[in-house]
Amino acid sequence: MEKRKQISLSKIIEALLDENTPFPPSYLYRFSDLEQKEIDRFKKIWNKVPVWRRQALMDDIEELGDSDYVLSFEAFALFALHDEDPIVREIAIRSLWDYDSREAIKPLIEALQHDPVTEVKAAAASALGKFVYLGELDEIPPKAFHEIENLLLEKIESDEPLVIRCRALEAMGYSSHEAINDIIQNAYQSENIEWKASALSAMGKSANDYWIPHVKSMLDSEVRQLRYEAAKSAGELEAKSCIPGLVLLLDDADTDISMAALWSLSQIGGKGIREILEKRLEESLTDDEADFIESALENLEFTDNPSLFSLLEYSAAGDEFDDIDDELFDSIDEDED
Repeated sequence: MEKRKQISLSKIIEALLDENTPFPPSYLYRFSDLEQKEIDRFKKIWNKVPVWRRQALMDDIEELGDSDYVLSFEAFALFALHDEDPIVREIAIRSLWDYDSREAIKPLIEALQHDPVTEVKAAAASALGKFVYLGELDEIPPKAFHEIENLLLEKIESDEPLVIRCRALEAMGYSSHEAINDIIQNAYQSENIEWKASALSAMGKSANDYWIPHVKSMLDSEVRQLRYEAAKSAGELEAKSCIPGLVLLLDDADTDISMAALWSLSQIGGKGIREILEKRLEESLTDDEADFIESALENLEFTDNPSLFSLLEYSAAGDEFDDIDDELFDSIDEDED
């Protein structure tokens, strides 16, 4: 922290305004934990910074914030929410997802209600999902919680562009509101793929086992987007009966789907999962894939009871994943079906 603070704000501003010189990546850390007086100085020069640099800066800050949880770019992201460029506003909203501050609630509500750009409104709807979740945990004021729920419900039923309605539905997946189950069910039965996919996403966020059969049935869908959302939701629901379908998806031609399935297996855990992931790690073809699988294995440690690790044995370690012991699958199905 001290080393980062040694970079003066004047030096940062000078670098931002110098269009002919790349902005030093080492300066990005200086945007963490900004005080109000520092934000005020940025306000005075921000519109003089070329829009392409503002966009690139927000991209870099979002990526750094995702990779280093010690840093906090919340204050700067809240400031960037008022940028005249919609791309900067959208990235700023995404950057706020990792923060729980109540200060974000009002500007996010305002963005969803009044921003003139569809993509920004959709991002705001998604970001409000975090506060729906916190509301269910009684960690934000009830008044704010109900205002968010009512606004999202209004957007779901509105004539707004579908992407906004979809993001609002997904955000409401965390809610226990009496209307949400019927909304999810109706969306799931829709012939519109985007709407159906959002219903699957909302199912995963609901923590409601009622939706497990719906999610399970979509794991082998011919539609890529539905397989993907089902794969994610299976893990969020910790649905053991979905393990066979998830294992099959490890060989899906779509890498996003196979990685979603792999992560969900780490969220579900249980007999044989560690061996499956370790075998995948041995067969990984790229460093990025290996890093992702290692993260999944770390996540599995939080999922499984450490005292049971020595009891977990996978007898078919040399087999292909589509030949996993049928007894494993049968025992899973008996648990939940």
